[in-house]
Amino acid sequence: MADTAERQANLLSSSAVPIYVAAAWLLDGPIRWAMAGMALLLTVVGFAVRRAPGDRDKWAGVVTCLLASGVWGWLTPRIPMLASAVLVVAIIYPALMLPARSARGLLVVAPMVALAAQFAEGFAGSQAVQAVAVAMTSVGLGLVFYRIRRVTAQRISDDTRALAEANARLENLSRTDGLTGLANRRRLDEALDQAWVDAVAGDEPVSVVMVDIDHFKSYNDHYGHLGGDDCLRKVAATLAGAIREGDLAARYGGEEFSVIIAGGDAVEVAERIRLAVSELAAEHVTAPSGRVTVSVGVATARPGEIGAARQLLEAADLSLYQAKRDGRNRVGPMVTHLQAA
Repeated sequence: MADTAERQANLLSSSAVPIYVAAAWLLDGPIRWAMAGMALLLTVVGFAVRRAPGDRDKWAGVVTCLLASGVWGWLTPRIPMLASAVLVVAIIYPALMLPARSARGLLVVAPMVALAAQFAEGFAGSQAVQAVAVAMTSVGLGLVFYRIRRVTAQRISDDTRALAEANARLENLSRTDGLTGLANRRRLDEALDQAWVDAVAGDEPVSVVMVDIDHFKSYNDHYGHLGGDDCLRKVAATLAGAIREGDLAARYGGEEFSVIIAGGDAVEVAERIRLAVSELAAEHVTAPSGRVTVSVGVATARPGEIGAARQLLEAADLSLYQAKRDGRNRVGPMVTHLQAA
């Protein structure tokens, strides 16, 4: 609504200026009714587009100056309308285009200067002064329309940038797990595909680490779902802090997490993750150890050794399953030899 009102303000107020000047050219002379009507038109525009309290103060100054212009024109009918057109341009330009503080100053100075000029001796009949008025009006109108064009272009640029930023935020949200802040399954799949492509280009291995919170169902049953959510967040934060820069941590689903690692030193990263979670010493009274622990599975392969990148996830899951069978809170044997898809 505010943007719409601002556009209306620029359109209506700037449109009134050429109307005013056109009337000045067509009805040059002591046309007090035309001057009063134009002042009334601009006054109505000022009231129609006022918005927030701060802007109302600004428009109040505009309206006051326009009313004063109308009164001067009514009291001095011999003054050509073109002279008053200069005043209107001088008022509208700062009112619409300048910062509030600068606008207030010009809105006070412009009418005072115009009033002094109107009552100066010989002004009404001076052709030289009228020629200056024509030039000033033309320059003023040019400034108004040029500024409106610049402001409009800037607004379009700002709106486009804001839209791009909003789209980027939405895109990021669509790839982020809402509970833990880690990447979600969609982002994980995309990153694994990209890591596979990069590994092909660099002839390097790709590794996947699967992490599962031990006895999480009993944790949820004992501490409740809110407690379970808090546990997931703590483990996720610990996992994110334990991996290397450039590796990607994601929530795979439920209490299970995945890490994509470029290179073959996945066992070292996996052990660092397991140890970091254990050192949290988060209470888990239903677990044999009395604290929250994780089991970790590891798989690594070079592109070409297996049929698809997705098999790395399956292989890491097999390693994780073995870690659980061997007693949990440990890293399973790394899987390196997989059958082709």
